[in-house]
Amino acid sequence: MALPNPKKEARCNFPIAKVKEVVKQLPNHTKVAVLSFESDPMNVYKFTCKGNGVFNLGMFLDVALHEVGENHTLVQLECRRLVGAIDTANELHECTEFMLGTFSLLGKVITGEAK
Repeated sequence: MALPNPKKEARCNFPIAKVKEVVKQLPNHTKVAVLSFESDPMNVYKFTCKGNGVFNLGMFLDVALHEVGENHTLVQLECRRLVGAIDTANELHECTEFMLGTFSLLGKVITGEAK
């Protein structure tokens, strides 16, 4: 039985142009993610992720950005399996932890904490 793809969102106090720039830099700060699709006009980005555990076969990380004010951006993440569907609580947990780590990394890059 397939579970719904895990999704997380966070609002940040930076303009969407700055957040776009940081999202596209994500592969420079992790060995796990490779940018496989980008649409700047639609503010949508897809990363192919490989690693351990559920990421062994590969995952997609979908990133969507929405401007919610002059200096505020809503960042939405969704994790999907490359093949098949997420079907165990352990996979769901791994994806959720990965997305939380991604938010943390994006925060460090946007504030200049990660070089």
